[in-house]
Amino acid sequence: MGRLSPLTFASLFALFSVGPVAGCGPTGSSADGGALDDACSGCELIDAAADVDAANVADAEPGADANTSTPSESYVYYYGDFATADLFQVARIDLGNGAREILELSGFTGGASITGLAVSPDNLSIAVAGKNAATDKPTLRVYGADGLGAPTVIYESLDSTRTIAALSFSPDGEYLAFTDDSELLGARVLYAAPIDNSASAKRVSLAPVSGSQDIATYAWSRDSLHIAFVGDLVASNVDALWTVNPKALSPTIVEIVTTAELGARDVGQGVDFDASNRLYFRTDHELLDNQFRLYRSEVDGSGRVQVAGTALVNGAGEAAIGNFRVSPDGSQLAFASDAPTANLYQVYVLPLASSAPTLVSNLSTSAPASGLRGPNFFEAMAWSPDGSKLAMSADWPVGSDVDNDFGMFVLPSSGAAGGTRLAKPEVGSGDASFPLFSSDSSQILFRGDMLQSNHSELFATGNFTGADQSAASIRLVQTPAAGAVEGFAVSN
Repeated sequence: MGRLSPLTFASLFALFSVGPVAGCGPTGSSADGGALDDACSGCELIDAAADVDAANVADAEPGADANTSTPSESYVYYYGDFATADLFQVARIDLGNGAREILELSGFTGGASITGLAVSPDNLSIAVAGKNAATDKPTLRVYGADGLGAPTVIYESLDSTRTIAALSFSPDGEYLAFTDDSELLGARVLYAAPIDNSASAKRVSLAPVSGSQDIATYAWSRDSLHIAFVGDLVASNVDALWTVNPKALSPTIVEIVTTAELGARDVGQGVDFDASNRLYFRTDHELLDNQFRLYRSEVDGSGRVQVAGTALVNGAGEAAIGNFRVSPDGSQLAFASDAPTANLYQVYVLPLASSAPTLVSNLSTSAPASGLRGPNFFEAMAWSPDGSKLAMSADWPVGSDVDNDFGMFVLPSSGAAGGTRLAKPEVGSGDASFPLFSSDSSQILFRGDMLQSNHSELFATGNFTGADQSAASIRLVQTPAAGAVEGFAVSN
């Protein structure tokens, strides 16, 4: 399995985490082709609201209000050098009236880098990581939601060569988790700190062994008492799984899937929790390499079983599991599997009180000539907050379109199987990445290089039935040619 950059990792982690989070970046890949080959660049996080006049907002000058009507207090926050190349800033857009502003964040006005962003569960705070000047030590700060006033400094890294990323508030808002490579350059390990600064940040994962070994992804449990994390912290390029209570005075790290069990296999990227705080994950240690099964266990590793209803079949035998996500209320599981056709991944929804999944995707039924097709292996699908829809980056061929680029799709979560490709890249090797629904479920936001390769911008649409919408017409944030939106987070 290919290793990921700090920004890519942050993106992946954000989408598999419970609660508001942040991050983003480049590319993960695999030698298996198809959905693995084209895993695309990332962004980040959570829920928002209301209908947006995308054309009006996209044409507004950075820092200017696109509309001065009553604010909705539901915002998308985003960061990058979106206004001036190499000047990294944080901005927000009111999703109710389109008004936007660049936040003047004390301690980050120099704009050397922004490497992480998260919104608190109560929407009253934002956490930002980065550097003011290139020679500064990276810092992690918490601000009010408007970015005004003096921030609380949560953590400072060792020196200017390090990177703080993958920020995530606990669901109860009391703690902030993040990664940093202070102990060993390049080795991202997991830290947690109370946001009231009542205690110092502490490492809650295993100590780094090599600069090439680090955390791949993590997620908070819904009760905020545990974090599950995946990484090759013991054996290089073998991702195992652990849990930890980061609030304990002396956190005990519990191995859920051991390196001895895995051999040269992996725990797949992405972990999640249900309403009972049971842990969901996938590994390929019992089948062929890259043929993943989906498992559930308690946070201490007890009761580990293959999730009933996910062992589907195709012509080659047991089907493999792709990405997955537990519903917002913790009662249902959406997962991808190459059933009933090998190498063509479809999406199913399984009530966790049942063992009978329902097929909800119906965009392609023919096996690909080569490689894989379906939802991106390296990105979690997104549930709408009302539980009625799913959104995902996928490369299902639609009509005569047989390219392997990833577009943005929406599916029903129940009823007749279906689906619509809302937008597709309009340049070669472009991708639509990491969708998030607004908090009222009325729109999907996503990041991607839809109009220029390797040039990420922010997009939003509330039209869930219009196929292949023009990327320019739904662009929420347009950036200069040398700039990009590096990540985004949306308030609840």
